[in-house]
Amino acid sequence: MVAAILCRYTEPLRSIWERAPKMEMGRYVERLISALAGDSDDAATRALSALQQREDMKHWADWLSRALYEQRIARRKALFEPASVKQVCGTLANLKPANAGDLWALTVDHLKQLASEIRDGSTNDYGQYWAGESPRCEDDCRDAVLSDLKKLLNPIGVAAEPEGRYADEKRADIKVIAAPHHVPIEIKCEWHPHLWKAVREQLIAKYGRETSSDGYGIYLVFWFGAKRMPVAGDGGAKPKTPEELRQRLADTVPQELQGKIAVLVVNCEKPAAPPPPKKRKQKVS
Repeated sequence: MVAAILCRYTEPLRSIWERAPKMEMGRYVERLISALAGDSDDAATRALSALQQREDMKHWADWLSRALYEQRIARRKALFEPASVKQVCGTLANLKPANAGDLWALTVDHLKQLASEIRDGSTNDYGQYWAGESPRCEDDCRDAVLSDLKKLLNPIGVAAEPEGRYADEKRADIKVIAAPHHVPIEIKCEWHPHLWKAVREQLIAKYGRETSSDGYGIYLVFWFGAKRMPVAGDGGAKPKTPEELRQRLADTVPQELQGKIAVLVVNCEKPAAPPPPKKRKQKVS
């Protein structure tokens, strides 16, 4: 009912605002938005998302953003189903994850393992992310890590697919699936213009709203030495190390989501070439 009241105005809200006392009208609209925030129905999600796009609702932009976040939490709680005994036993036996949180933790753990092997393994796996002296494109980097991730996940009945579809026809770079749960992985190479915005504007805003993900997600960045990195979105200087970049990107995750959004940086930079051996001076006889 509230969604219908807010979204089916045949007359723009600005004209109503002109005829009604501003204080009274403002409080009325805020009460309606707050009511939507507490409604776990999918119609409330759609209504709040639609209202964010309206020009005549810009005055309530902050209210709508907070309401949409609160409504998604309310919806997840309403749809939450506790794991069955069988699911719990399977999880404890390191088998199929029982929920989105299990799936997320499992995927993060395997990605950390892969990141360590890419950089420090004896097989020089970082080489598959380079084409001669140039880093490979983002899609090639995704395919390389996806191939290795599948080898770790498939034996336990977990799938990983490229370009997983999400709400409003949006696509994450990788979708990890243990039906009915799934976790999106958004991937960026260090030079991407949206490197500093993707956590909020893509991973959280576009993919985190899926009930089957329960708000969990992973942001994976490939580091090649920061030579082409865009200006830092947090106002600081360009990061000097992969760990510094990871920490600063992690700081862009809202406090309430820091237990659900993981930020990982894979160091694909080529090791520095060892200095040439010094020539020994020949003794003059």
